[in-house]
Amino acid sequence: MVAFLEHATRLVFLRKIGPGYIFIHRLLLEHFAGIQPSLETTPMLSGDERRAERLPEQTRRVAERQEAPLTSSTRSLAEECFVEGERYRKVKDYDKAREWYQKAADAGYAAAMNYLGMLYHNGRGVAQDYGKAREWFQKAADAGIALGMYNLGMLYHNGQGVPQDYGKALEWYQKAADAGFAAAMNFLGALYNNGQGVPQDYNKAREWYQKAVDAGFALGMYNLGCLYLNGQGVPQDYGKAREWFQKAADAGIALGMYNLGWLYLNGWGVPQDYGKALEWYQKAADAVHEAGAADDFRDLLRKQY
Repeated sequence: MVAFLEHATRLVFLRKIGPGYIFIHRLLLEHFAGIQPSLETTPMLSGDERRAERLPEQTRRVAERQEAPLTSSTRSLAEECFVEGERYRKVKDYDKAREWYQKAADAGYAAAMNYLGMLYHNGRGVAQDYGKAREWFQKAADAGIALGMYNLGMLYHNGQGVPQDYGKALEWYQKAADAGFAAAMNFLGALYNNGQGVPQDYNKAREWYQKAVDAGFALGMYNLGCLYLNGQGVPQDYGKAREWFQKAADAGIALGMYNLGWLYLNGWGVPQDYGKALEWYQKAADAVHEAGAADDFRDLLRKQY
């Protein structure tokens, strides 16, 4: 049993710290269930193109195509500049992307303002500057861009470029959610889940996670599974937890895959099956590697322990 656990845990980036192995499961439940936004739940903010492509089409339309009113000629020029910026961003030429986004933003194209904010946030094509990121996200939000509102919420949630303020995070997530941005619905659930900026309320958390799922945000499925796993806002039900983790895993969420392994390891909601547990741990590890997230997981572990 010990040998199995050591092998399975190494697959998902366990680190030997202090008296023994620290399960990444602890990190997943305490971190990804809602305490802080993460790479898995912030596809646009992370800058990872593969995760950006996973955003539901409706969410992308809301995030990228809401623009401030422009004259037809100005809009045409601004759109051309924005398209050029997108072209360079997708081939990771961030210097050129920034130049074209800047031209589009100067012409009043609001989506470009948000993308300039993301470049400053991630230090791509410019020196990392959360203050500048906030300024551009604010301009995008003021112009009605839901993703800009969401990104402002993320900054307040994490205390990047602004003092950490869960109340302000809640305010901006609510605005983005009202505009139809599914990821913001998920993080409203996270704030209620953890009692950050609001009294802790698992029922409210469940409602917002469900809305996120209904809007196409797959990580909400994982979070619903965690509520059933822990009996928070719902009766504890390992079978329901397994159903939601399975849906999340089917949607490509590594966290869902990992927790399916955890259920099989312990025989919760399923017959105990070490082979199945190892299989799901391996799938989770493969998904993390494929997404290029291994370093992010290691960094999170170092910060938390």
